[in-house]
Amino acid sequence: MTSGFTEILKDNTGVQAVVGLNGEGTKYKVFPVIAPQSENPPYITVFQSQNDALPSLTKKEESQLDYPVVTVNCWAKNFRTAELMGEAVRAAVDNQGFDTDAGYLFNRVWMIDDRDGYDQDRKMHVHIQTFGVEYKRTAGAIYEILQARNFVGWGGVWVWADHGNALPSGNIPAGTMWITEGPVTIGSTFIADDSLMTAKVENPASISDFSFNQ
Repeated sequence: MTSGFTEILKDNTGVQAVVGLNGEGTKYKVFPVIAPQSENPPYITVFQSQNDALPSLTKKEESQLDYPVVTVNCWAKNFRTAELMGEAVRAAVDNQGFDTDAGYLFNRVWMIDDRDGYDQDRKMHVHIQTFGVEYKRTAGAIYEILQARNFVGWGGVWVWADHGNALPSGNIPAGTMWITEGPVTIGSTFIADDSLMTAKVENPASISDFSFNQ
């Protein structure tokens, strides 16, 4: 669920304008739970601070609706920057619903609380916002789709650092998927961290035989 909320913020042009890109220049600085230690402010961290699952009406089915509370922390060295980040976040999500590219369905998001803070250890201002969410669970459906496309049986995390610039190879069915770990450039093709990597053909042999979606 937190991944879906960070996706919404990363895709919002107002939030993009105030946080900017990470040090590698590969994605906007909205992070789940905690920012990388080497990352420079300003940036946003998002985490689920509470959750109330709505019980299923029958004993045979899983609960389909959750009501989590999401905390969004906007970190900056400058107070006004943190304040502007909070305003951008509120404009992006308050009293809205979202169906994200990764399959997360938020029926509605609404603001609960909005306040300022200061972290003495980090020497940073933080604008703290909490949002209520009505979240419809679709993880089971996503899992079934990935399973049908061989992600569960064949895929996983492809760690570039462990394989150099080598692509996955061997007996790979078309449709096999991975989540990449770590950005890499192969030839003239840049592949961002956390990209969904899909084999387009049976037993791919070159970068053109794969598709990538961050």
